[in-house]
Amino acid sequence: GSSGAFDLDAQPKLLKNFIANKTPILYDTFNDAFIDLDAGRIQGILMDEVYARYYIAHKPDPSSYRIASDDFPPENFAVGMRKSDNVLRSKINAGLKALKADGTVAKLQKKWFGKVEE
Repeated sequence: GSSGAFDLDAQPKLLKNFIANKTPILYDTFNDAFIDLDAGRIQGILMDEVYARYYIAHKPDPSSYRIASDDFPPENFAVGMRKSDNVLRSKINAGLKALKADGTVAKLQKKWFGKVEE
């Protein structure tokens, strides 16, 4: 159940250009996939961009990697809570807004993912 395997199943028409006439290899961990990528045993890794940016930002030479973006559908993330937790939702939203306003979110994005999202 990796997200890469899900994307491979969910976006077959989009991915056919990337893996035409090749057999995808499924890895247990992203670390294992990067080991094979670094060793030249594979040509690329299909993974969520957030994870890719994290892994690449922490490599010895991040500039030796490239993230190929295409027409993948955008992904949204959320904090889950009970529908009745209005006070909690308000506090979380206020906290997130404050972290964005004071630049903390941008600093964390740059540190951990190597890129600041708008």
